[in-house]
Amino acid sequence: MPEDGLVALLVSVLPDRADDMARLQILLKRDEPIVTVIGKYNHGKSRLLNELIGRNTFAVADKRETVRLSDSVHQGVRWLDAPGLDADVGTEDDRHALHAAWLHADIRLFVHAAKEGELDAKELALLAELRADGERTERCTLFVLSQLDQLADDSELQKVSNAIGAQVPGIALNPVSSTRYRKGLEEGKKLLLEKSGIPSLRFTLDAALARVPKARAYETALLFDEIRDELKALHTEQQESLEALLKTQTRQRLDFDQGLKIVIEKVGGDIDMMLNALGADHAVVPDSARDAYAITAGKLERAHIQIAYSRACIEIDGFSPGMESLVCLRNSKPWRALLTQ
Repeated sequence: MPEDGLVALLVSVLPDRADDMARLQILLKRDEPIVTVIGKYNHGKSRLLNELIGRNTFAVADKRETVRLSDSVHQGVRWLDAPGLDADVGTEDDRHALHAAWLHADIRLFVHAAKEGELDAKELALLAELRADGERTERCTLFVLSQLDQLADDSELQKVSNAIGAQVPGIALNPVSSTRYRKGLEEGKKLLLEKSGIPSLRFTLDAALARVPKARAYETALLFDEIRDELKALHTEQQESLEALLKTQTRQRLDFDQGLKIVIEKVGGDIDMMLNALGADHAVVPDSARDAYAITAGKLERAHIQIAYSRACIEIDGFSPGMESLVCLRNSKPWRALLTQ
């Protein structure tokens, strides 16, 4: 079966695993590592990406520019710039951003502007989900505190750091300033480059990129194992359900056969008793033309027999609505033989 057909089949069986199936397909392609930059609009994501790869690839503007996934391959790494998380809440932009973070990324750079202070509820929720995913899959999420140059001084930076640290204990902030880094490059100021935090972030990012092959292998095995175990559990559940249904069917069949036998024995006994009580068999004596409107012994006996048969049919019909097929046999010799056995 073609890969797409197999995936579609698996998704139809395990619909909640659709995203994991899509992620697994990406992992199996073994393409270059993917770094995705995510965060709110105007927090310096695109500018940071340009400084990290050393060229102006991603659009930087005061107005909203990134409304879809933008990507660039540089030195064996694919860089993705996702739309701002709050660019258009609940619309295609948000879906692009989340798609990039969850489906494509090996490494997530979670960017938050220092001037905004602490994280808002949406950022906190997403960051918690990403970190939990990292514990499960070994995918890396690096928090980046951007736009340091927009803070008044180091004391203000400390206040922001303390606030975020209280929200997310133990998180490494990776503070950076793309503006300081660019100025340091243009003016040849090494100290300004170091203070920008970009070289330190690059070092941390390089270490994370070196771990991607191992993390991918781990995540691939994890997803295979989880999907296989879920399929096995579903198969076991269905087998148990099937066995229970078969047992119920067998029990119902036995109950049906036993119940039908009791009913037939009863009505057969009733009819046999009725036939034995008749004495002479007047029913077999044909009526003559002159008896057309007369009450004869043969007519009475045949009516008596017909009533007995009708009662037998009613009892059998009352036992099971599926016994209509037996009713049509009531006037046949096999039917009479069955009832009188």
